Amino acid sequence: MATVLLVEDDERLGEPLVRVLPAEHFDVVHVAVGIPALQAANETRPDLAPSV
Repeated sequence: MATVLLVEDDERLGEPLVRVLPAEHFDVVHVAVGIPALQAANETRPDLAPSV
């Protein structure tokens, strides 16, 4: 299963993706802002980090 790093501070946008992506066989790591996102990227080594 691929891991997605989702960096989104607007819960209205992030929360639906956190619910839908696992149904499409993705593991999701969701963080809201920059420094925690960099830490999550180093710790989880995501396969995908989409930019919107």
